[in-house]
Amino acid sequence: MRIRVWPWMVGLLLAQPAQAQGGEKEKPAAASSVSVADADLEFARAAWQAGVTNIRLGELAGSVAENAEVQRFARLVVLDDSRLREDLELILKDLAVVPADVLDAPHQALVRRLSRLTGTAFERAYLQVMVQVQAQSLGRFAMQSKDGKDERLRSYADQYQPVIEQHLHRAAALRMSYLPLRK
Repeated sequence: MRIRVWPWMVGLLLAQPAQAQGGEKEKPAAASSVSVADADLEFARAAWQAGVTNIRLGELAGSVAENAEVQRFARLVVLDDSRLREDLELILKDLAVVPADVLDAPHQALVRRLSRLTGTAFERAYLQVMVQVQAQSLGRFAMQSKDGKDERLRSYADQYQPVIEQHLHRAAALRMSYLPLRK
């Protein structure tokens, strides 16, 4: 499968720090007797956090957004990311890894920031965040698909990469409708 990455996506992927704003890196959930590479655990942690964030923001968009297309997109994200999260949870259970019950600090702050907005301001911010989150996720899933050590997580990344790509394209297209026209 061929994935198109536009130059602006690369900037988004490279611009995001690997550490939380406090400077201390969040540790992935510990595995018991199952040996899982650190990179695989980091992928799983990041995918879990992104999925939970997408679901929370999608639910928020369902109640705050006024634009029907944005609401429709948000429902699709909630549905798809719920499925992704359920499948990831099964893999993590097999690996004896317990995912975090709560969002990490940066994701909590993001949800809090968007929850203060309404109407068009919310829609613009939500779509901007969705473009960023989906671009980051697409990069992570592509890397896991290519370089992951755990076969189950590699297969998971392969399976859901097209879903994330679809979300990215849809969010980017919707976001374009909010940009001012230039003469």
